[in-house]
Amino acid sequence: MLLRQINNIAIGIFIASLIPLYILYLQPNYRALTFNLTINIQMKNTSNNKKIILLKKELDKVGIKYEETKGEYFPTYSQMHNRAAIIPQIVVSPCSDWGVARVLSLLTSLEIYENTSVSVRSGGHGYFNGASCDGIMINLSMMDNCDLNENIISLQPGCILGKIIYLLHQNNKALPHGDCFDVHAGGHFTTAGWDFILSKKYGLGCQHVESAKIVLWSGETLVVNEHSHPDILWSLKGGAAAEIGVVTELNLKVIEAPSTASWCLKLMSKNQLKVCVANKTFLKAHHLPREISVSFRIHFEPGYSEPMCSFNVFSLFSISETLKILRQELGETVVKIIENSDDWKTGSILDVRMITASDYLTETPEAISEVTSEKLRRSPLTYWEETSWKREMVDSYFTTLSSWSIPDCDQMFLDLINACEKIKDHPLKWRMYILTASGGAKIKEKRCSMELGEVLTRFELHWDEPNGEDEYYAKEFTEDINIIIQKYRDSGPKRIYRGDIWLAEQGYCEKLEKIKAKYSLSTNKISSHKLTCSSLVMR
Repeated sequence: MLLRQINNIAIGIFIASLIPLYILYLQPNYRALTFNLTINIQMKNTSNNKKIILLKKELDKVGIKYEETKGEYFPTYSQMHNRAAIIPQIVVSPCSDWGVARVLSLLTSLEIYENTSVSVRSGGHGYFNGASCDGIMINLSMMDNCDLNENIISLQPGCILGKIIYLLHQNNKALPHGDCFDVHAGGHFTTAGWDFILSKKYGLGCQHVESAKIVLWSGETLVVNEHSHPDILWSLKGGAAAEIGVVTELNLKVIEAPSTASWCLKLMSKNQLKVCVANKTFLKAHHLPREISVSFRIHFEPGYSEPMCSFNVFSLFSISETLKILRQELGETVVKIIENSDDWKTGSILDVRMITASDYLTETPEAISEVTSEKLRRSPLTYWEETSWKREMVDSYFTTLSSWSIPDCDQMFLDLINACEKIKDHPLKWRMYILTASGGAKIKEKRCSMELGEVLTRFELHWDEPNGEDEYYAKEFTEDINIIIQKYRDSGPKRIYRGDIWLAEQGYCEKLEKIKAKYSLSTNKISSHKLTCSSLVMR
């Protein structure tokens, strides 16, 4: 028996020893294939390196700024909000339309697109890290001009929201947009622009785009409006220009600043939230006049041990008129929760923009005209209120969720509060929020290239160090929240809100793909797979 086992082992060793001989001597084609594959990769890398050297020489010749990072760091002027973003090898920073066209022409003529990924960054604040890649980043933060002429505001892609807010205020104008001062125009106004006080009546910021300049990947510059390339204009209204090139100027129609703005951000106890849920408050609020918008926000507030739900009302009516309408539509029982005059404020649209601002910026709003991305990163608490900064604005690692919800989702808030109670003793509780906003049904009456639902629910959770206990905990908690949110998902829209995309495939749209294919025909057959992941201009 033992002898047979020894013989079997010996035979096995002998057969195993023949395998490499078989490969090396009986399969010469295999050896040739491996050799050729290695040589091809080496030749491709050598060829690509020569192209990059030529690119740098040409950029030096025409005076376009670039910085070689070797994939080790982000220059301060091109940092990403998401610290998990891939670091590019080279950051190229043109300062003009001509500069962008020249860069893209060089990339085309040198055939760099073929083997090197290329991305475009306007501000780096987007959730989807398509603004960065392992190849060449085109950084638009140097293109930061903004100008207002009557009812049209002209924005370069690198202009930050802080400057736009103050320019509009100076001229008594308004435009729907988000509330983060550091978001840049290029990505924000081609993919988003949800405004808590203006969007229900006036739509999303991206829906206000009237015309634009865009440089195709070939380097050709197009002026886009209702009469020239109207399909591209449609794609700019929430579709990131169908990823056909780089937007260098956006012209948006502004409105007269509303004469009145009032708002209430009421922190509710769990018992008060139960009253709201029992009375179907959120569902009823969905049908309020366009001038009144309601949202519910769940987070942890300093001074409270339990998670809180904030009942948020933004109105273009006076406080008294707003409360009158709320009593009629929501009922006296619910309005008693928010009727205290101490919970209400009234002021200008600029005052609404300052809700998340520091005391200094609130008292000196003129200072927002001096804000830059580098200042916001270097001294964030000069401009932002600390808890808001930690939950949303700080550069970090994070998970995010976005979903269109059904209007009849009041029970969801109790479910979410119960889930959040489980993390009340964990430090990450200060780094999360869940927001549900009504108004999508009104917004989608305006022309838009993204699908819109009735109600938008968003979640974010941030942490500072990768691959540790916090990350594991955050992802586990995110999945718990996702299960709850999906129970109330609106099955109508096929895609999430474009401004909340964090995966490339979430932005797929057949009509946008046709526009991309149409204009790709003029880009010297640039490899389409490179453009898919690289061309979305990020905030």
